[in-house]
Amino acid sequence: MKKFTAILILAASMLFVFTACGGDGNEPYLANDGILHQFHNLGFSLVFPDSWDGKYGLFGHEFEAEDGLRRFLTIYHKATREALGSEYVGTLFWLGVVPGEHYTDDEPPVMAGATIILAQTGGHTYFLNFPSDVQWDYQNPDSEAATEFLEMSGQYRFIVDNFRIIE
Repeated sequence: MKKFTAILILAASMLFVFTACGGDGNEPYLANDGILHQFHNLGFSLVFPDSWDGKYGLFGHEFEAEDGLRRFLTIYHKATREALGSEYVGTLFWLGVVPGEHYTDDEPPVMAGATIILAQTGGHTYFLNFPSDVQWDYQNPDSEAATEFLEMSGQYRFIVDNFRIIE
């Protein structure tokens, strides 16, 4: 009986530890159609293609503007950042959440780069924004990193199609 109780306590402790380590829900989960990320703090989830496994990184940032808190998630290509040796390159695109539902494709929330409005609900606009400058290794266009970056950046429609608001 003592052995059973000890195993039960150990199992319960492990479950508690795994649950407590879950963080803010931003850890990826393998889904049937790709790699699912749920960003409860940003209010949305999205899926990346399976082929992106281990090739991308995420960086969240926010700032206060006149109209309220603006939150962004940078999705970047790891190999490009490593190849060029800078944390300021390799950005595939940004996902953003800004206050207000008055934005349009002609007047987007971010003026630099191209923007796709993903949703407008709950007093917020959710969008995908592309860099306005060169982010890949164009001086070595045949390199593995450059080829992979261009392939991944071309798959933005997959991310757009799998974007979901978390209620």
